[in-house]
Amino acid sequence: MKSISVFSLLIFFALGLMAQDCLTGPGFFRLVTIDNSAGPALSDVQVPVSFQTDTLVSAGKLQPDASDLWVVNADCEPLPFFLDSLTSASSNTLWVRLPAVPAGGTVSFELYYGGSASPHGPDGDSTFLFFDDFSGDSVDLDKWQPIGGYATLAIEDGALAYASNGSNPGPRFKFVRTAMAFDEEVVFDYSARITNSNGVGFSSADDTISRILFRQSIFGFDTLNQVALMLDTTSNGYQVEGMYPLIRYPRFEYRHATIRTGLVDSVLTFTYFANLTESSAQTDTFALTQVRMGGFHFLVSSFLSAQTVYLDYLRVRRDLPETLMATVGEEGALVASSLRDLIQLDLSVSPNPSLGQVRLQGLPGGSVALQLFDLQGRRVWSQKSQATMGVPLQLDLGSQPVGWYSLLCTDEQGRIGRVLLQLRDN
Repeated sequence: MKSISVFSLLIFFALGLMAQDCLTGPGFFRLVTIDNSAGPALSDVQVPVSFQTDTLVSAGKLQPDASDLWVVNADCEPLPFFLDSLTSASSNTLWVRLPAVPAGGTVSFELYYGGSASPHGPDGDSTFLFFDDFSGDSVDLDKWQPIGGYATLAIEDGALAYASNGSNPGPRFKFVRTAMAFDEEVVFDYSARITNSNGVGFSSADDTISRILFRQSIFGFDTLNQVALMLDTTSNGYQVEGMYPLIRYPRFEYRHATIRTGLVDSVLTFTYFANLTESSAQTDTFALTQVRMGGFHFLVSSFLSAQTVYLDYLRVRRDLPETLMATVGEEGALVASSLRDLIQLDLSVSPNPSLGQVRLQGLPGGSVALQLFDLQGRRVWSQKSQATMGVPLQLDLGSQPVGWYSLLCTDEQGRIGRVLLQLRDN
């Protein structure tokens, strides 16, 4: 009779465990672990995760528009996310905005897909510090600020198209910039089609027309190699302040690029500039010492009305340490066909019954998430721990009332193990 009672409790806790999942099936889930064991504490960051979506779409597990993709934290709260490409792309990057990543530690979140539609789909505005992919019909003037007159400021074929109303001779070097200003070191990811008569750059938040433009000049028109500094007017004058970034960037062709820059003692300082399409990068530092500023804007500029510059997208995010790593666990089904399918780790605790101090055995190595549920299926305790294979993990559950509990463990691969535990007071 006693064995039947214990088995019934196991079935109850198995069902209770499924009820504790953020979503119920049908569908699939994966555990994603962000390892920052060699890095400092991070706050409000955009973390990239390699996520092969095309195979999931082909298998019918993910909707083509990712409308059924959920990204949630350990408390089942949605996290802002964005996908680099359409889900049908052969490779993809999932960007997830995390409120914090501990120094020398890990943080995990879960992906759910193949089930119910999510009210929190891909959202670049919520994920990045600044975002525009120009998917609308007109330029969002809450995001973009034109400086000086222009001949063109429009959305053309899903890109921002800008041309000044300048002429030669006459006033030139007019521009449109982000309405948002930045003062910390951030990363600008963008794709632009430029020529030697237009380009991208940055302007001061304190003095609107103090700005620089990165130009193709001197070495030919397939190299981005000149820093043009303009301090006073939107006229024809500029001075060359440096040969930077010295990377390949062909004219009239879109290229994916990344710039890392920020203020160092009020000096705009560049530490990375790359053409990602052709893996041409500059890691030397360039400091614009001629201008002091309290903030800066990203801009695109055109010399003449016939020289249109095109910007396909712009994303701004915080920089991450190179040591940060993201691991995507194995896919699991939300609904198990049997109790055996549900339990994947063979765990045990001792002593059992216990006064509160227990040793959990059978754990794999690596990060594990532990949760304790009472008879009503309520989670009453949780903890993240680092386990060593073959070494029991010591747990202190002495603060819990006496009674029966289910101890649930999930490892980095999303595998589940659980044991029935009795706590007593003597």
